[in-house]
Amino acid sequence: MVLVLIMLLPRDAQARDKSGRITTIVIDAGHGGKDPGALGRNSREKDITLKVALKTGELIRKQHPDVKVVYTRTKDEFIELHRRAEIANRTKADLFISIHCNAHKSRTHYGAETFVMGLHRSQANLDVARFENAAILYEDDYKEKYEGFDPNSPESYIIFSMYQNIYREQSLLMASLVQNELGDKSKRFDRGVKEAGFLVLYRTTMPSVLVELGFISNSNEEEYLRSSQGQQQLAESLAAAFTSYRQHTEKNSKPREVISQARPNPTIINTTSADSPAMASPETLSVVRNTQTGSLDTQKTGQGKRQEPQSVKTKTSSSVTDVTWRVQILTSPKKLNQSHSKLKNMGNIFEYYHKGAWKYTTGAFSTEEEALVYRNQLKNQGFSDAFVVPFAGNERITPEEARKLQGK
Repeated sequence: MVLVLIMLLPRDAQARDKSGRITTIVIDAGHGGKDPGALGRNSREKDITLKVALKTGELIRKQHPDVKVVYTRTKDEFIELHRRAEIANRTKADLFISIHCNAHKSRTHYGAETFVMGLHRSQANLDVARFENAAILYEDDYKEKYEGFDPNSPESYIIFSMYQNIYREQSLLMASLVQNELGDKSKRFDRGVKEAGFLVLYRTTMPSVLVELGFISNSNEEEYLRSSQGQQQLAESLAAAFTSYRQHTEKNSKPREVISQARPNPTIINTTSADSPAMASPETLSVVRNTQTGSLDTQKTGQGKRQEPQSVKTKTSSSVTDVTWRVQILTSPKKLNQSHSKLKNMGNIFEYYHKGAWKYTTGAFSTEEEALVYRNQLKNQGFSDAFVVPFAGNERITPEEARKLQGK
């Protein structure tokens, strides 16, 4: 049965890729009914995911009245995992978003992460998949429905090695946009884009992502997740990611080819120690981001010579429409030598002085989506705090200003 499903996927994909239009999105609120999901001290995952899902759908409907929004559930009810995927497949959805909250036995874990379907490459990723897949244990005759799959058995996950996801790059793009917006609008710590074997994604026949909004097991994040303001911000982040994804997809009739031109081998973040950051105050996190990562841009001119650094001010208004998206990788209180270990093997480095520090970026892209794909590659290479920074000419601007200048 699994092999038949895999063989059916390419036919569905070809039909969707030809049109290139996003007309239907399915929003899946994780867990529900007799399955509470992860439990916090004062909240349940199933309640948070439903509220965020409904708010997200409402925003998308307002911003995209021509897009059909379908929910896998609109109330506190139990929906089997295979039925969630069936809803998406039956409605011929162009995108599937499954919304969840994370949990860990250590209450210091925090941050948001987004998964695409694939093989886990760390124990932490497997643990997340195990927990979400354990929802099938609430189903009757789950062994028959899922061909003997045991969510608690590592051997069961071997079946995912046969999976060929033809929507991998679209899913990666959406996941990157989600992470970017969760950091930008919701101020969530970015745990990255990852992959693991999720049954709910395994059975969908369209680009699909599973979002872990934050850790309900962390008291600080739980308060945010259960608050009306937090849920609204999270919904706005997901809706904004959808808007960017739709614009990119419909602008490019073959989005997968466009992405591959930006960077031939998009990669997944597979973290080890960075997978479990210790909780810190906002001030501490700010210091970490400023000292370990940066927004540096180094452009090469002439015969491999770098431009002299400039003091860059954050741009507040401009008539310049030539926007360049760069990936910031390093910030230093002192000017760094070109042979610095974190710079010598990087291409297209741009150096500038901003707010009392030397900052360095790599890459130069005309679209935010291409820069996000590159950012994910850099995170996989050890630049765990890399993030996208837009420029109008040589002036740094905010993502919102950049999108406005580009007519998005």
